[in-house]
Amino acid sequence: MLTQEQTTRLHELQPRIAEAARIAHYRWMTDCDIDDIIQEANDAIITKATTDPDFLNQTDSYIVNMGIWRARDAARRERRHTNRTCDPPPPTDGDADDDLLDRFSESGSDLDLRITIQQTLAGLNETTRRVAIMLAQGYRKVEIAQALGMSPQSVGYHTGRARQALTGALA
Repeated sequence: MLTQEQTTRLHELQPRIAEAARIAHYRWMTDCDIDDIIQEANDAIITKATTDPDFLNQTDSYIVNMGIWRARDAARRERRHTNRTCDPPPPTDGDADDDLLDRFSESGSDLDLRITIQQTLAGLNETTRRVAIMLAQGYRKVEIAQALGMSPQSVGYHTGRARQALTGALA
């Protein structure tokens, strides 16, 4: 249970928590409702303040960031849990490999180039390969992130890895 002083401090932080939630929603939690992010952040701050009475004496930015990061972690856990029961992402079959091969080779028929790309794809880890294939199929980064249960930044990382591997193989 929070003291009156702690409750007042939490109310003073509400505008900063709301602004941080909007930023978090824009950056990496697009599939979450902003109100849910704010509620999760408040819950995390209250839990921490209950166990550590001096917590609300920290700087505003420290308290707000801790709450938002805990909200992000909770959303990721929820996504992992729901992704286990939702429809799987599109299969990465031979047709998907062909889509990617056609995308990276102008003619689409140069056998040596196709073999080089296929070998490069085979050398990528499974996640990077799936991201590259889904990009070739026309999915946006946000859609890939939702389908694979990762952040758009992680999709960007895997995109860069695939691009780097293909650029190196084609150089």
